[in-house]
Amino acid sequence: MLVRQVDQLLQKSDWKMSKRYLNDAQARAQLEDASQDAYVTLAVEDWSRGDDEVYPEISRQSRKEDSLPKAAGKNYDFCVVAVKIDNDRVRAMYPGR
Repeated sequence: MLVRQVDQLLQKSDWKMSKRYLNDAQARAQLEDASQDAYVTLAVEDWSRGDDEVYPEISRQSRKEDSLPKAAGKNYDFCVVAVKIDNDRVRAMYPGR
């Protein structure tokens, strides 16, 4: 999974995982669960380094049965790995954003 590559990069850069919500098997099971919403977003982990916090997420954009994967000739769901970065001190400098 691409999110594991993000993990490896964070670890190499001295980030510390503060919480793991889902392991690979759990994330895959939720993404493959037909009863899940088609556009599910899964929080995977929280990481911190100093005042900065990072939150990798996996979002399914299309199921393999949808028109976009079919039009692209793909037989798998389209997912996006997003990395959200937060810093409360910096955010406080720009209220309202």
